[in-house]
Amino acid sequence: MRIVEPDIPNIIANHPSVVRSLEWRPEDHPETDGFLLLDAQVADTENWVFLISPNGELCLFFEWSAPGVYQMHSLSLPTFRGKAMIEAAKALVREMFVEHGADMLWGQTPLQNRAARMFNRLIGAKSCGFKVHHVVGDCELFRNSKARWLGEFGS
Repeated sequence: MRIVEPDIPNIIANHPSVVRSLEWRPEDHPETDGFLLLDAQVADTENWVFLISPNGELCLFFEWSAPGVYQMHSLSLPTFRGKAMIEAAKALVREMFVEHGADMLWGQTPLQNRAARMFNRLIGAKSCGFKVHHVVGDCELFRNSKARWLGEFGS
């Protein structure tokens, strides 16, 4: 489900175990009292699409890169894992392809984040190389095309 209010993404992003994994250092952000706030991104509906799972514990958000191409980001509360989370994520990926005009989703995941790299594979993304990101360092690149994904997982 697409959302245009930042409450749920902000709650997930600022959970203590989630915010640590995002390379966010609260002490570097006194202007927000140390909180990671996604308000501006959620409000920018031309460049961002925020989708939330029905239980509100998973947020996939997509940053416009080019027509039909979006970089995918994910946030999940630590209480939502396993098969249920993977199925919820697949439903949100499908929604992005079918209802929000995406033809290609891509992402770059830090090599040290093994769980996130596995998550990308389990929701249908394919590895397409490696690069060094200017903030987080070595990353694995992933992509997920609408044609391949819908063919593999069904329309």
